Amino acid sequence: MEQGRYLGGAQHDLVGESKAHGLSEHLVLFFNAVPSSQQVAVVTTTTTTTTWHTDELLQGVRCTLPEGMGVVETTKVKDLEGDAQITMIRQKTKYLFDFSFKLAWKVDLRDVGPCKGTLTYPDVTPDCEGDYETLYEVDRDTPPRARGVLEAFVRNSTQGLQPEISRVLEQFKAEYMATKKD
Repeated sequence: MEQGRYLGGAQHDLVGESKAHGLSEHLVLFFNAVPSSQQVAVVTTTTTTTTWHTDELLQGVRCTLPEGMGVVETTKVKDLEGDAQITMIRQKTKYLFDFSFKLAWKVDLRDVGPCKGTLTYPDVTPDCEGDYETLYEVDRDTPPRARGVLEAFVRNSTQGLQPEISRVLEQFKAEYMATKKD
């Protein structure tokens, strides 16, 4: 049986703190259908992806290629979906988020010309710990002779653009988890 109650104490402080950080709230209070001595309050504050301004966070991430070959830059966030929640269970705060998105990128390679494509991040969660699954696509108008450089600095997860995007995502994770600490 579910029942709702107004909050007080630490749960109220969590909600107040989330408002102070500009988070849109969706408050859920749930008591398990167990004896009252074992009931656990759960407070969830949910934010929408637009609240976090994720577009601005990921747009304009840059990576300078070696030997003056050019600068790879993310230009647009597409198909951004997901949510974020701060949940308190048994006096322990958990920070959850789950996003998916596509990032358009471009580079004007020296002696080759303009190249563009997308990187798709189908599952960005705290569990990824900086190792994000990424799908790489190159626009069909990209010159074939650019493929080697793009494979090395856009597709590669250990050098070039992807480590810069991972750095920004980890920065988001750190800032998000700093919104309230026990």
